[in-house]
Amino acid sequence: MAAGPVSAAWTVSVDTGGTFTDAVGRCSDGRVAVAKVPSTPDDPSRGLATAVSALVAAGVPREAIGLVAHGTTIATNAVLTGSLARVSLVTTEGFRDVLAYRNGSRPDVYSLTPERPQELVPRERRFEVRERVASTGEVVVPLTDDEVRRVVDEVVDSAPEAVAVCLLFGFLADEHERRLGEALREALPGIPVTLASEVAREFREYPRMSTATINAGLRPLVSGYLLRAAAAVAQEGAGGRLLVMQSNGGCAPAER
Repeated sequence: MAAGPVSAAWTVSVDTGGTFTDAVGRCSDGRVAVAKVPSTPDDPSRGLATAVSALVAAGVPREAIGLVAHGTTIATNAVLTGSLARVSLVTTEGFRDVLAYRNGSRPDVYSLTPERPQELVPRERRFEVRERVASTGEVVVPLTDDEVRRVVDEVVDSAPEAVAVCLLFGFLADEHERRLGEALREALPGIPVTLASEVAREFREYPRMSTATINAGLRPLVSGYLLRAAAAVAQEGAGGRLLVMQSNGGCAPAER
């Protein structure tokens, strides 16, 4: 493929699979370049960089790459294999075991000895805090400073790699979740804190709690990978912005 004028802009799309990493480059003037390289499961960012380099070898000018869109299943794989970060959970007093009860369904309705899925967070890292918001959004049990300090100390002692906060009806009134989030971030600098009210503003405790917990468990893994991926693309000399494919079919900037 002829390189063409350098002034033409190229968009590069890279999808990482289990065996191969596929890359497609599309120029603003309609030209297309493709590449396929072996994936690198130990660090998929290396396969991403190799794919970009292969496109350059196929005629895509490095300096003309304006955008790199990346699809990866690194988060899905981590959930399926149980490779999440060490998460501690903070929830309303009396709701510590929501992750264990789940939504009440059974994996095998007719089994006499069903095997329950592994809990996202073990009970010893699930902490209760005395506070309560009613179903109307009214605060019926205020969250005191003493309670905040107590539960933060317990979370710190659990040595988490990430923290999730999910309080009852927090999607209606998130003041308590925000206060806990601020205190936890101050006490645990560098440790990601996920608030259910920020990632799942919907009713029912289990969907919100599981979503917040999975998000917390993925953040150290995914953020570290995206930093390496952005660095790998930059090292190849491609100055384009890195976007990440989302499950809704759109893309989000890697820095988000």
